[in-house]
Amino acid sequence: MSNNYIYKTMADSQDRVHVRNQQIKRDELRVGDHIYVHEAGGIFNKHGIVYKKDKDDINVAYYDKKSARITAYSLDEFLDGNCIRLHVYGVSKSRKRLTRIGSCSTRKCVISPEEVVQNVLYYLEHQDEVQVQTHRNQSESFATACTSRTLLVVENPVFPTTDDSKHRVRYLSHTVHPDNLIPGDHIYAYRKLGTYAHHGIYIGKNESGIHIVIHFTGDPGTKKSKATAKIRTSTLDEFLEENELKLVTYDDNSTKRSGTSHTQESLPASRVVEIAETYAMNPDTWKKYDLITNNCEHFCLFCKTRENVHTYSGTTDQTRNMWVLPLAYVYKGLKKIMKNF
Repeated sequence: MSNNYIYKTMADSQDRVHVRNQQIKRDELRVGDHIYVHEAGGIFNKHGIVYKKDKDDINVAYYDKKSARITAYSLDEFLDGNCIRLHVYGVSKSRKRLTRIGSCSTRKCVISPEEVVQNVLYYLEHQDEVQVQTHRNQSESFATACTSRTLLVVENPVFPTTDDSKHRVRYLSHTVHPDNLIPGDHIYAYRKLGTYAHHGIYIGKNESGIHIVIHFTGDPGTKKSKATAKIRTSTLDEFLEENELKLVTYDDNSTKRSGTSHTQESLPASRVVEIAETYAMNPDTWKKYDLITNNCEHFCLFCKTRENVHTYSGTTDQTRNMWVLPLAYVYKGLKKIMKNF
């Protein structure tokens, strides 16, 4: 992945605080912020990540050295009467020399606040499985890991020369085991008793062996809303939501398959992953979600064939059921009517 694109909400951290004390007000905090407080009279720093911010509540996740666990508390419990300070990323070497150890970093934060939250949620749920590389301050190690791509990045994936997806699934089923996935695969899983399918692009495993997917979905960690839908990077477990993993096939002329298949040939796997990663790094460049014309399946079809929904010559699965399509148009019409009130 290219590191040239810097998300504004993370990149401007050095402009939000004073160079000397780096204090920040409660109402200026943002989801994804790496914050810290002085402990023991300023001898030590305790670091955490703001991963949830409601109207009246702010939650922080951090490594608690007493319990030796990654925990989540309210901001007030995390502060324990101390001032809030913002860890700054992307500072110059000269500025770093003027600040205390652990208060800033010359490394730029190249992931979005949403991805920081995804990292936090994954660590909270799987902390016994994934080890955070630590130094003498374990809370800082945890916070630093959450603001990097250590969980959601795939280094040097091995790409196949051809798309053999039609040979990796059974004739009457598109179910596939995660270990049989190949970077660039178009995958899906049925939701809500099979009434619709959610689609994504598999990009490979990270250093910890975790399967990573790029897909078009709403905010993580909350009830997903189409209004917040963006191209995001997630783990395969988060993508599946305990549903069965299935594989979309390409260059497939069989017509009796029960799942999703396309006669179109796929682009080279490396190109598919490159397209998906480009939009994951620049999510605002992909148009807003629309159930009929721009859903999660359309994004995957574009990554696989470079065709948009208006020129795609194949069929899609998201609204293929006869009773779903009319409801989709009714939903879209009602949505327009409500906007006029």
